[in-house]
Parts: sequence; C-alpha cells; structure tokens
Amino acid sequence: LSDWRYLIRPKLWIPTVAVYTIGYVASASVIDVYYFLGVVVAMLMTTASIVYNHYKDYDSDKKSKTVYRFPVASDKISKRAAKILSVLTVATALLISGLFFRKNVFYLTALGVFWLWSYSTLPIRAKTRPLLGLLWNGVGYGTLPFFLGLLINGGSINIPIVLLSLIPFCVVTSGHVLLQVR
Repeated sequence: LSDWRYLIRPKLWIPTVAVYTIGYVASASVIDVYYFLGVVVAMLMTTASIVYNHYKDYDSDKKSKTVYRFPVASDKISKRAAKILSVLTVATALLISGLFFRKNVFYLTALGVFWLWSYSTLPIRAKTRPLLGLLWNGVGYGTLPFFLGLLINGGSINIPIVLLSLIPFCVVTSGHVLLQVR
C-alpha cells in the first residue's frame, strides 16, 4: 500500500487544491458542488502527472542509486499498472470537465493533459531542460490549477487575473527549485 501511496502522492494534492481554491474564490462566489468536482479534477490531474512521469522514467529511474524510491522502476508496481492508472485518471478528469463544466474548463483540462504529457515525453520532454522544466512545473502546478478554479466558478481571465496568477506560479516554481537542491 505504501508503494501505491508513494506513486500517487496524495500529499501533493494539498498545494494543488490550495492553488485551485485561490483561483476559485478569486471570482468571489460561494463554495458549492462545482467546487468539489473541480477539486476532484485538480487531484486527478496531479496524480496523472506524477504517475505518468514514473511510467515514462522507468529506464532512467531503474539506474538510480535510490531506485527503492521509485515504485515502478523497482518493479513494486508494474509499468502496465502505472500506464493504466495514468490513462484512467486523465480520462476521468476529462470526463468530469466535459460533463459538468463549460467548454473552457474542458479545454483547460485538455491543455493540462498536454502539459503533463509533454513534461515527460519527447519531443518536448520539458523535464530534461532545466529552465523549461521549472516553467513547466510553475504552470502545471501553479497557473493551471489557479485558472481551473477561476473558470469553474465563472471567472474570466484578464490582465489583473494573469498578474495574480503569477503568485502561485512563483511559489510553485521556487518550491520546485528548493526540492532540487535538497
């Protein structure tokens, strides 16, 4: 069970949901059932990005001196299971976005799918390019969840909101830097 917990990393849902919530309340409405559906979408996208990264990094993680930290590379969880989980989480996030929200939320979720895919997959594979990887994390875990909350609650993206979104972007980016230097 601890291998699955490490693969899914529910502790990373906390910052994602926090950023999503900031975006949601930025449009000054009450918290309702749509807020909670959006929380599910945000958590699914976070999980999909982490699981997909484990799946794609199987060979490189296998060579790590700390392979025990990688449940897929250490074969505690199969690559096939990781791939299936990643596909199911993405499909569920897209399904919820398509069924319960306006098209702009679905399109933003689809952009998030591209974002998580291109972080670990060629031709972009942003994670292998230091500055691009930082920007990708800042947008993926900062800007996109912020905009998701905003759009679900009926807000619109304008210049002041884009400027406000720089706060979660910078916090997430700096957090990623700190994780890299520990």
